[in-house]
Amino acid sequence: MDCFTFVEKADQWLDGWVSDKVPTLDSTLSWCYVGMIVAHCVMVVFAWGFSSSARFKGYWGVPGTDVLEGWCEKDYAVSFYVAEFHNAYSNLLVVFVGVSSFYLYRRHRLPKRIANLAVCVILVGISGFVLHVSLRKECNLFNKIAQAGLLIAVWRCRGPPRHAAGYQSTAFLTVFHFCTAAVILCLEVEWFAEIHMIVMTCLIGRQIFYSTRDRPRLGLCASRSVLLMLACWLCWLGDRELCWLFENINLNPQLRALSNLLASISLSEVVVVMAVLVAEDMGGEAELGVIGYGPGYQLSSVVGWAGVAYVDSIEYGVKPISYVDEDKIEDKTQ
Repeated sequence: MDCFTFVEKADQWLDGWVSDKVPTLDSTLSWCYVGMIVAHCVMVVFAWGFSSSARFKGYWGVPGTDVLEGWCEKDYAVSFYVAEFHNAYSNLLVVFVGVSSFYLYRRHRLPKRIANLAVCVILVGISGFVLHVSLRKECNLFNKIAQAGLLIAVWRCRGPPRHAAGYQSTAFLTVFHFCTAAVILCLEVEWFAEIHMIVMTCLIGRQIFYSTRDRPRLGLCASRSVLLMLACWLCWLGDRELCWLFENINLNPQLRALSNLLASISLSEVVVVMAVLVAEDMGGEAELGVIGYGPGYQLSSVVGWAGVAYVDSIEYGVKPISYVDEDKIEDKTQ
């Protein structure tokens, strides 16, 4: 067996394994969302007794000198090796969303731009976890670059498919955009990360709005994502502005960690919306379902409003696509 045959057989085995595991993964994702939020509440109560024993210096250094000033959570209150325990573990759900997004790409034969989006989600989760474990400045830079890459990946998901007119220029602009943003972030230009995030969020929101305003089922996913992201922002703001209150009552609800959990669910909805739109760009038609319920749900029901969506199936070849050179294409779904 030569190398090419081995790779082909390995790819076929992985495809079959993924197809068998995805329904289980969808159910696991539902339990993971609920479990992480419940665990967060339990962890807040568990760590209450550690609030007064917070250490000023831990394994990674003294806050404000060689490492960053932390958020409202007291540094090294739970572990000598973890600067911000709650803010760290809450990023693991983001990693899980990235893994499920990669399975979404493999299962439905989506373009590689969805795989790139999944990788960016995973990197955001890992960098966020490492950042709150150590509060190192270099980890903060890594997290900002990963966040910028995620925003660019979401924004550039829409576009001409492979071998179509404009594909190469779009790919070039995407790489150039990311490299430019990464260089500026490394130069520590003040307020660039915040301004870039606001501008890209507005562009993505406008793009999704115009793509889903006549699509009730898909628009509901986008609305849930917006509401969850708004709740995430309110928790993030409350963690900054109400820290004095939490210190006085000696009980921190860990709003920063809760914002990470809400952001991960919102991000899952965004990935689903972009996957459906990209599939349609490739000439396909997708059917949505609710995790733990399946397809065919009523939009006006509690499941339709509060359920987390997933892509149940995609049928390709429904819509025609004009390619530059049909002879170059072996599989329109790649």
